[in-house]
Amino acid sequence: MKRTRFLTKDEQQKLNTVDKKVNYVTDWTSAMEIFLKDCEIRGLREATSFYYVKETRMIFRYWEEQELDISPDQLTSEHITDLILYMKNKKELSPSSINIRLRAFKTVLKWLYDNKKVPINAGDGVKRLKFRRAAIEAFSVEQLRLFFNEIENNTWIGVRDTAICLVLLECGLRQNEILNLNVFDVVFEQNYIMVRHTKTYHMRKVPITDRTKNAIRRWLTVRGESKYSQLFINIAGNQLTNRGLYQLIEKYGKRAKIEGIRCSPHTFRHTCAKLYLKNGGDLFSLQAILGHMNIEQTKRYVTLNHDDVADLHADHSPLKAIWKK
Repeated sequence: MKRTRFLTKDEQQKLNTVDKKVNYVTDWTSAMEIFLKDCEIRGLREATSFYYVKETRMIFRYWEEQELDISPDQLTSEHITDLILYMKNKKELSPSSINIRLRAFKTVLKWLYDNKKVPINAGDGVKRLKFRRAAIEAFSVEQLRLFFNEIENNTWIGVRDTAICLVLLECGLRQNEILNLNVFDVVFEQNYIMVRHTKTYHMRKVPITDRTKNAIRRWLTVRGESKYSQLFINIAGNQLTNRGLYQLIEKYGKRAKIEGIRCSPHTFRHTCAKLYLKNGGDLFSLQAILGHMNIEQTKRYVTLNHDDVADLHADHSPLKAIWKK
């Protein structure tokens, strides 16, 4: 019989026997331990490592619920397809939630395969679910005025919170970035903040104007001593936490009776992007300010409503090149 380019079942079984002699990892506890050790060596942020642990742990829980015992060296793409269907149909998770878990799990699987810990990359070729992205709203100018009016500038907390919110609004920093700003990261003479703890591991300089600089100066005047070098601390002198930052923004949002929009650090980031463009800024400089690796990420951050588009069209209508009025 003429030889074909495909392996027979017998040949595949023999190869599998040979492959099993390789030191493949056979349990998920060991697999995650070696993966996380590598994350630490590579200097990944704690939040990133926690994301991998949290999301993969949920996947292992789903398998336990189905009484499935699938080891890393036995995992196939069919198992992952079944997992997606289980999350979608049984757990009734949204496509975005499923994709968050898939992204984490596929990263782990690719690392295990690249480092010869498993025979195949079971996540290779498995695509994330498609869905329509909901537009993330930004604060209106009126909402921002109401928000800042609720901050008391004659208190220690108020002086700090004014500086925090102005930095968020003008610089569009991520939550982790503003919490890890150092006192010496503010370069007053050259009008910028050096952002070091970035998601992309690329430091960047973000410009600031006089109002923000003045707010930071006022804050540093009353900040006081602390064993921590972070720019923003709590009243006990400790580091300001993710929860603390979220709560202070939520507090002023409630006081200002802002409804229909999430009052969070990330909403400030979207607002920064929207107002920057609306005030005449361009997409490429905005990309640098936000710290995005590519322009497509920046585009997703900006959603202009009809009134915004109408205002811009009135100012920049093509007809103005012909008729001045």
